[in-house]
Amino acid sequence: MAESLSLAPATLSLVGVIVLVQVVLTIKRIPLSSVGLNYQTAVQRKQAWRGVTAAFCHSDEDASWKGVVHMLINALALVSASLVENKIGSFEFAKSIYLLLLFSTGNILLVCSLVKVVSQLNPAFERFSDLVVSPWYVTGMSGAIWGLFVMMSILVPYYEDTLPTLIIPVIYIVTVACFMPRANVFAIVSGGLFGTALAYGGFTWVSPYFFLSLLFWTLVGFVINLKMYSTLRLSCIRIETQEDWSNLREVPVPSEIVDGRVVFDETVSARDFTNVDEGNAGGRNHQAAERDGDGGVENENDDEEMALVGR
Repeated sequence: MAESLSLAPATLSLVGVIVLVQVVLTIKRIPLSSVGLNYQTAVQRKQAWRGVTAAFCHSDEDASWKGVVHMLINALALVSASLVENKIGSFEFAKSIYLLLLFSTGNILLVCSLVKVVSQLNPAFERFSDLVVSPWYVTGMSGAIWGLFVMMSILVPYYEDTLPTLIIPVIYIVTVACFMPRANVFAIVSGGLFGTALAYGGFTWVSPYFFLSLLFWTLVGFVINLKMYSTLRLSCIRIETQEDWSNLREVPVPSEIVDGRVVFDETVSARDFTNVDEGNAGGRNHQAAERDGDGGVENENDDEEMALVGR
């Protein structure tokens, strides 16, 4: 096991991040409601940043020691799944972890949203909706870890050609059932399905460039969403919103004249129409000034003609 860990820098880095985040949460006494994920916060309040914070946090509503136990279980599980990194390499392992987290977290919100829509269309499903779309907060990366275990059982069936690796996920799921009864079933099932697809090469089309681009834009979206929909003040980031023009009345604009009739085939907002009117008014004033100038010249010519007649 020590030799396999020496060849798994991505796994050790991930475990280090999880432990560090848990230490900060414990020392600062940050509540679960500030970092956890559920339908009400992520969808209704548009706090999508919780999809990232919840993956690396292992808090618990009942007691802080349960959060520590949750973190230790997931850390040991990641260490056990280091065989996957030894098999596919650190970069592919990091890509797999990212995709597993993205798919399992997204599937939780997707299922909750669909159930919510169905319950609104049919009141008979309202009780089922209250059961699925629960106010409990989800934390940890159990779905991604289960996906890694599925990959390990497919890619590395035996540990040192003797011990079946399938025993490890069985032990993990029993431990989760005993110490974490609120573990999200949708995340675990999604992680298992996606881990199977990864193990059989279903996502080899995700190139390194595409993965790094996706990771970059995920971080950018996380920071922007955190700035806009959280109480955390990021003074170094400034986001300016555009003016809302949705309440302005749309007015028709003439496009052409056909058989003496004005044809309207497009509309612009009242603000734009005002600008058009101002431009047209300026043009009309300019034409009037030119006519006034021409009238002055004509008046001068008439005066000269009257003077000649008088002579």
